[in-house]
Amino acid sequence: MQRLPVGRVLEVGCASGRFLEYLRQRGWDVHGLELQPQVQPYIVAGDASRPWPFTCQYDVVIAAEVIEHLVDTDGFLRECAAHVKPGGRLILTTPNLLFWVNRIRMLVGRQPYFAYADWHVRMFVWSDLRQRIEKWFTIHQLRGSHVLAGVRHSEFFRVFRMGCRRVRERTALFPTVNHLGLYTRAYAILAGAPKLIA
Repeated sequence: MQRLPVGRVLEVGCASGRFLEYLRQRGWDVHGLELQPQVQPYIVAGDASRPWPFTCQYDVVIAAEVIEHLVDTDGFLRECAAHVKPGGRLILTTPNLLFWVNRIRMLVGRQPYFAYADWHVRMFVWSDLRQRIEKWFTIHQLRGSHVLAGVRHSEFFRVFRMGCRRVRERTALFPTVNHLGLYTRAYAILAGAPKLIA
């Protein structure tokens, strides 16, 4: 959002509107849609799985961790498309069922994280979500983040990266380990695996 020119933004599933307030203070014209009524006057109570009560279009529509709570994925994406201006952006995040930790958990017979929470009615893998998104949008960028690591500049990530360097230095004599790229895969996965952003 920092790289985008200031404009009009709609956040779907905005909760109390903390992020919208942050954007408002930076000059954005903000609107929010939340299932429960909120105090902020720019947040409208409404159900994201039904037609939205907005008549205008937005430079940016944000739907962070919303789509997995809705049964009608295509209807939701259609509403997003109807509210994004031509040339605007949809920022969409959702848990990735095939996040590397989930793959390991499923291999050993454990339940994957995020998948069976009562409030998650759908889980996505990239190929399925991509087909749905591409009906309405051109995918500009796909990135990931780890719920534990957060952004690349977090303290956890700095410590993890330092540990990866030490592993790399210590495994230089063992080509098998280096060839498998165990540390670089872990680095890449922690830097960017479990969320899908379109």
